[in-house]
Amino acid sequence: RVRAGRRHVQVRLVEPVAGSLNSGDCFLLITPKHCFMWSGEFANVIEKAKTSEMASFIQAKRDMGCKAPQVSTLEEGINTDSRWAKEFWTLLGGKTKY
Repeated sequence: RVRAGRRHVQVRLVEPVAGSLNSGDCFLLITPKHCFMWSGEFANVIEKAKTSEMASFIQAKRDMGCKAPQVSTLEEGINTDSRWAKEFWTLLGGKTKY
């Protein structure tokens, strides 16, 4: 989870389940085949920029065992029926309330 405070951005490891998401933060979901960046509806520009930077680094350096060919960017409430969105929710154990 990536969250911005008044002075700095916090990055925390959270459980990869839908219940870990919230509309005010950004999240990365890293698997051997995927690098997903999910932005909550109320995440701010600083959080989104830091998350994008981290996702690009992980994907480019193949860090954390990630061999994804690109970063898949998802925004809460937008293109929710896309192939990538469906895969994201499947990896989180299904789309449930968060």
